Amino acid sequence: MSFCTFRRRFGALLVSGAFVLALSSFAAAKAGEGYAAPRAESSTAGVMVQYPEDAQRIGEEGSVVMNVYVTTSGRVADLKLMQSSGFDRLDNAAIGSVLSWRFQPAQQDGKAVAAWTPIKIDYKLRESARNE
Repeated sequence: MSFCTFRRRFGALLVSGAFVLALSSFAAAKAGEGYAAPRAESSTAGVMVQYPEDAQRIGEEGSVVMNVYVTTSGRVADLKLMQSSGFDRLDNAAIGSVLSWRFQPAQQDGKAVAAWTPIKIDYKLRESARNE
């Protein structure tokens, strides 16, 4: 599936309000002073994270860890899956979400630089949904 097809297919879904999605982006440590890692803009991070309805219905939960290469313009240029949730639906939804995000690029001595940063998305059902 091409990048454009993937974005069209998955880009517009939202996480259901009936489920809890914990999203965390943790900064990569980088040697040297004057460095700030890329970080997701609050206007995009978590807003478009998808929890597929099929995955919710059958109780799939898990964490997806990716390494994302952010350009100086704040766009994702590359993405590597570092840890699968164990479910293709969740992995694909997380990847599709992160590809649509905008980032504040990394900064080195006050200048924007392209850099890798890890992103973790946790898919977890609410306790009440597990008991249904």
